[in-house]
Amino acid sequence: MEMIKNKKQPNYLLYAFLINLLAGIFAFSWTIIDQGGLFSLAGDFNVQQIPFAMYANDAIKSGNVIWDYSLDLGSNFIGGMAFYILGNPSFWVSLLFPSKYFMYIVGWLYVLKYAFAGMTSYAYMSRYVERKEYAVIASMLYAFSGFSAEALLFYHFHDVVLLFPLMMLTFDDLMTKDRRGPFIFATCINAVVNYFFIIGEIIFLAIYFFIRYMFPNVKQGFRRMRKAAWEGILGCGLGALLLVPAFIFTIQNPRVESDYTGSAAILYNADRYLYILKGVLFPGEVMSDQSCVIRNNFSTCNAYLPMVGLVLVIAFALYNKKHWLTKMLKICLIMALVPILNAAFSLFAGVYCRWYYMPILMMALASALVMDRWDSEQETLMSPTPIQKSIRKASIIYGLIAVGFVCFLLFAKWSDKTDRIIYRYDVFSVWTAVCLGGILLTYLIFCRMGKRRTIAACILIYTFCIGTTAGAILLYQIAHGEDARHIYDRLMTSEKIEYTTPEYRWTNRDNTETLTNGLPTEANFCSTVSGSIFRFYTSLGLSRDVKSPDAPDGLANLVSAAYTFETEERENEDAVQVVKGDYTTYYVYKDDNVPPIGFTYDTYMTETEFGETNMAYRTILMLKTLVIPDDQEAAVSQVLRHYNETTDGEATTAYLKEISGDHLKECSQDFHETTSSFGSTITAAKDTYAFYSIPDDSGWSATVNGEDTEIIDINGFMAVPISAGTNDIEFTYKVPGLNTGILCSAGCAFLTAVYLVIARKRKKKSAAAGKIAAAEP
Repeated sequence: MEMIKNKKQPNYLLYAFLINLLAGIFAFSWTIIDQGGLFSLAGDFNVQQIPFAMYANDAIKSGNVIWDYSLDLGSNFIGGMAFYILGNPSFWVSLLFPSKYFMYIVGWLYVLKYAFAGMTSYAYMSRYVERKEYAVIASMLYAFSGFSAEALLFYHFHDVVLLFPLMMLTFDDLMTKDRRGPFIFATCINAVVNYFFIIGEIIFLAIYFFIRYMFPNVKQGFRRMRKAAWEGILGCGLGALLLVPAFIFTIQNPRVESDYTGSAAILYNADRYLYILKGVLFPGEVMSDQSCVIRNNFSTCNAYLPMVGLVLVIAFALYNKKHWLTKMLKICLIMALVPILNAAFSLFAGVYCRWYYMPILMMALASALVMDRWDSEQETLMSPTPIQKSIRKASIIYGLIAVGFVCFLLFAKWSDKTDRIIYRYDVFSVWTAVCLGGILLTYLIFCRMGKRRTIAACILIYTFCIGTTAGAILLYQIAHGEDARHIYDRLMTSEKIEYTTPEYRWTNRDNTETLTNGLPTEANFCSTVSGSIFRFYTSLGLSRDVKSPDAPDGLANLVSAAYTFETEERENEDAVQVVKGDYTTYYVYKDDNVPPIGFTYDTYMTETEFGETNMAYRTILMLKTLVIPDDQEAAVSQVLRHYNETTDGEATTAYLKEISGDHLKECSQDFHETTSSFGSTITAAKDTYAFYSIPDDSGWSATVNGEDTEIIDINGFMAVPISAGTNDIEFTYKVPGLNTGILCSAGCAFLTAVYLVIARKRKKKSAAAGKIAAAEP
């Protein structure tokens, strides 16, 4: 804002925004135009990012924000969507439009993200250079890095990339200018935008603080540490409204658990190191179809800077060996190469490299400082200048590494079973040319070129930014993408499917056709779902990671998935509905043998006994008999008899239809659900237990005929005791941690206000004391 108000200086902040905006338009507009105004990519973007944004748009506008039955088998809405989009500024912008227009606006939202990433990174880097145009050029390196290109598949990552420089900027202001307050709000917005990334950002900032502000002056560093810690805590506390319930929800997810033991904690295998090297040599690639080294990898392991690569970074390290930035770069390199240190940025939740955007900002800053120094040394008569010598050495070092990498992959035999680890020679050849060409151009511009060197550097880096990002988009679409018009047609056509029976789910699993339309299903593709769903699949001997496993026999019957829609008409079976679109026709079918959500049992068995059975039939066995915790046997045995295969019959595929049909005798009537509750009426012939295939989260409570009752966990689902006769059963859900988060946010808002008032008064008092001291003779 100070730069904008200063009319005497060129508005480089605006220049940074506009130049990155224009580059984004060039990189994205060709595909948006080609696909009739729509934008799509592939894989996760098409089946997660698009459906999630549309689903959350409708959910928020309809008030369906507590529990959602269409998120897998049912999940906490806040917990399920907090990681993906709930805190993202770009998502809140999309709420200005109806959900059905998201595919029309998402490409332009990407363009805006790149523009703002350029602007915020410029704001941070500009204070370190004298010639501000070099900070503008460096802002393109940051915004259009290989990390951003490779992470295009994950729409929500780019909000983190554009906001992180604000955290660095306000942190520096707090440390050097004692500017209180902005760091609180920068921390808050970064924490809210994604609770996963804020963990890595806090660790990175801690390293940054110790290297830059603590070690040079330890005594002063401790005073600064108190300020930083206090404002950081307030910032995170302001976002507790979202962070607390999201944290409580996420820790139930087994994906957050990971072991690092022995040599695996300190050393990767050889192909992983080659893969890390590829990430600084080659532009961002298609995660599921890489050109070389590792064919399929979703860790976002790329830190390529358009055209210049690491040439200017290495030159900076050679020229400024004791500079704090050189130390930061070295530590980041070590942490990238040591598994357990790399995993620290994700609280040891895997080998993700999704913190690379932070060292990329440091790399872009180093590049800006080299360009700035290079420009200032041009006024001397010395040729080559000291910085040019460093650039020349860096070009040779980086060039030899690149040539060695390429030659090794081309000519060295990898193993007895595999001659080469190049999977796509066409892409490998192009990226090799981009890598080596960028090194050569960088050397020629900064070491050999005469006039108009700055303009040449800007134009060529600009071209590389556009080309590498557009190339990544094209590769994603070619690799496994679907025409955007076909995706949009499926969205609009599936929207016409009628659904008026909430007691039944659907067997379909494609988020595009189900989640966007609020259809509850037996499974879906989402990483952040109720922890009870993971426990359910574990009990069956199956593993659930980012999406549900293939359905075992009997799953549809157990979870009441009676409906399905298909694109081909079945022979000898009438569809209950036919829906036609421009490219797609859906035929809807219903299995009348599937019981609704909520039915009773006559027998039981314990979890220990269940764990000793044949995994192939466990789902059918759960349908046959109530599987209870061992410590509940004393109570349940008073009502149900113990399951005996000889007298009660086998639980195998051959008897599935009979077992499923038996539950239609005592099952839910008048099933109803809201965003915070569900219930039904069950008329029982005797005292028994009513089973509901709804994940058993800690936020649920239940009543039967108005009386509070205990919920029994059934391998991740719920059951309640009911009596002979008519039973009105109601379940109510409260988001765990939501009230605590609200109170915490409110309390921190009050403390922040008090803190800022006190800081303002102290600043005025200090300024007044300074004036008095200056006026004294």
